[in-house]
Amino acid sequence: MKPQSKNSWVMVILIASLAANAVWITRTILLSGHSSVKKESSDQRVRNLNLNPEQRGEIRRLMTEFRLVQMEYKQKILDKRMEIIEGLSDPYLDPKTLTKLVKALNDLENKLNQQYVNTLARLGTFLDSGQRVQLLLRLSRQWFFQPTRQNRGHDMRKP
Repeated sequence: MKPQSKNSWVMVILIASLAANAVWITRTILLSGHSSVKKESSDQRVRNLNLNPEQRGEIRRLMTEFRLVQMEYKQKILDKRMEIIEGLSDPYLDPKTLTKLVKALNDLENKLNQQYVNTLARLGTFLDSGQRVQLLLRLSRQWFFQPTRQNRGHDMRKP
């Protein structure tokens, strides 16, 4: 096989891989809210906290603000991931360039996480101490006891 022909096949494989990854990432983001795995949404976490109408209104406002910020960051994160995938298709990609792209992706993800924590802190100002404890318990269950693929449906708190 000629070197030119070999490089053509490598390029075809890389482009096909890039396209498959783009489809998978897009599908994952678009269907994230439609998973058959039951994840507790933000609305469900604050439900049953015995909120008064003023609390409910403020929390709804905060959650709407966060969701708008979240959508913006998720799009930027998706764009950065696509940029990394495109860069990986270049056989001559400079490792320093890849490091910069990954750092930029990590920075975006960290900023989104910080926005989430800031929103939770602001949300806590509208709750009484008992409501905050209940919310934190619900959050900690999701963060620390989220089932893995092998043991979905198994309560991680049970031995």
